Amino acid sequence: MRYLFLVYLLGTGTVVFGQTNSVTSGNWTDVSVWSTGTVPVNTTNTNVNHPLTIDQNITISTGNYVLNSNVTDVPGGTAYNLSVGAQGIFDVYGYVVFEGTASTTGGGPNFASITVRNGGTLVLGATTINNKSTILVEAGGTLIINGLLTIDDNQGSFTISGTLQVNGNVSIPQGNIQIDGTGDVFATGSIFSTGSSVIFGSTGDCDTGPCSGRNLCATFDNVIQSNQTICSGSVPALISNLDSDGVSGAAVYSWEQSTTSSSSGYSVIGSATGSTYQHPALTTTTWFRRVITDASCTGTSAPVQITVVPAGGWIGTTSNWHTASNWCSNSVPTATTDVVINSGVPFQPVISASAVCRNLTINSGASVTISGSNSFDIKGNLANNGTLTVNSSTISFTGSALQTISGTALNIFNNLTINNTSGLTPAVRVQGINNVAVSGVLTMTSGLIDLNGYNLTIGSSQHQRARSRIPQEDFMVVISRAGILMPSKESVQVVDFSRSAHRPITGRCGLVMQPLLQVAQSA
Repeated sequence: MRYLFLVYLLGTGTVVFGQTNSVTSGNWTDVSVWSTGTVPVNTTNTNVNHPLTIDQNITISTGNYVLNSNVTDVPGGTAYNLSVGAQGIFDVYGYVVFEGTASTTGGGPNFASITVRNGGTLVLGATTINNKSTILVEAGGTLIINGLLTIDDNQGSFTISGTLQVNGNVSIPQGNIQIDGTGDVFATGSIFSTGSSVIFGSTGDCDTGPCSGRNLCATFDNVIQSNQTICSGSVPALISNLDSDGVSGAAVYSWEQSTTSSSSGYSVIGSATGSTYQHPALTTTTWFRRVITDASCTGTSAPVQITVVPAGGWIGTTSNWHTASNWCSNSVPTATTDVVINSGVPFQPVISASAVCRNLTINSGASVTISGSNSFDIKGNLANNGTLTVNSSTISFTGSALQTISGTALNIFNNLTINNTSGLTPAVRVQGINNVAVSGVLTMTSGLIDLNGYNLTIGSSQHQRARSRIPQEDFMVVISRAGILMPSKESVQVVDFSRSAHRPITGRCGLVMQPLLQVAQSA
């Protein structure tokens, strides 16, 4: 006999008049996520306290949106947009990603407001900052723009005390924009302003990327190249001069390094006084920048990052995971290898046959692709901060100790097998910032999953509403001496498949099923 399990949420949320709060994880448009039973609109005061998946454009006119948790667009799906209007407030404490465009627009005496708090990260597509906008990135906050940043705001406030990273050009077409703060603006392209705009006290431009907002001396350029990925203990290549037009013979050069971040923790390298620099062997990822003082201006270049990877690090001379020379250890990963995938290498890995590793870390900007229906066995932890493309593959967690699934990216699996032999409760834990989804078969062979406040979504489409019935062959969950760990406030009801209608599984820390969960008798 086959059964359908339905899980009901028994807990309640606190409802404040004129305000809605998230009470569970899930999709933004799911009414059960919100304390008022309705999806926030452009005038709603909204507190997000649970990880949510963006599945609609978000427009704020007079609402105050406070994002205390993580809210992310599904990679590779529909790119949703953010629009903040007059009196709209968008306040980010967590990790928030919109793959679509973003814009702000003030009106009358009112200002649109976007704030990224200490420890928060906001990722947007091409962005336009229109008139009367207040933009604040606190120290320890990060605002990332993937595309053109246009600042067309000559009455607003623009304060960067953290990091503004623009993966594209920065264009300031108005004549009196002022960017202040103790942080920095980095751009992979140019930084160009019209008229008397001032960025960190400078009025110049940077016409060749990478650019820094603290490198806008009107009389000279200061651009170095380029990012590198090396194996631990190796000597990095020479950091060379890309552009220093206008520097006089009296210019003074110095170099600084940091193992903290691209914008903090720098110290002067006393012996480095030339226009280029080569560091000895490195064992720690390090950032380098060049400082040029000429006449009355000091320009600090955008930093070069030299990423140091351990023996299991990917150096990517080709895209073939199974080629030994693509790895620092000069050997293909085994069940005891801790694999680290970084961006900035010539090729990202593609798994085209069965593969295995212990821990897998995919860093921001990096990717792992599993082609076809190949299998990938993870003996340790998965930390996905980049892109994991699974196609029709099967990923298995087969460790003998507690395993974790974490990262800033939404982990979407095709087929997922849990076969952890540790005997621990739980054996696998979801942590980090995001929910987990399985679009094909979830096979529970051994070990409990602790959802830890997140949702596990199962179904053939992450964007479809639950259907009342699906054919048995659409997908199946096979459970044998294992299960899903639920909190005590969840209840379980068994419903026979012969009934004509079934509700999806939901739960504050439980499962969101799309379209339904079918449990087959195990052998």
